[in-house]
Amino acid sequence: MANFSKGLLLGALIGSAYGLLTTKKTGPQRIRSLTEYVGAVTDASIEFQGSLAEVKRAVADLSHELQTTAKSAAEDLNDTMNTFQFETEPRIKQINAEVEELNDSLNQMKPS
Repeated sequence: MANFSKGLLLGALIGSAYGLLTTKKTGPQRIRSLTEYVGAVTDASIEFQGSLAEVKRAVADLSHELQTTAKSAAEDLNDTMNTFQFETEPRIKQINAEVEELNDSLNQMKPS
């Protein structure tokens, strides 16, 4: 950010110097033109700073929202998984018991 500001300031100074040296204006016209230019650059700089502050606030808000949402979503997912595990545990035990019965029946049917 600092390099951008330095480059912006340097560009403004070089542009101003070039404009002053190549224009065919009188002294008062040059002063008025330079004053207007400095005012425009100042206004643009203030507007840029305001926009930058607005972006920083938006990023902070987004970061906070993501942290809150992610935490809530993780808790909801954990609750859902616990409920699923609780609800399926008896069914899984029943299936395992039936599989064991089938295996026993198959073992009994095998010729010795």
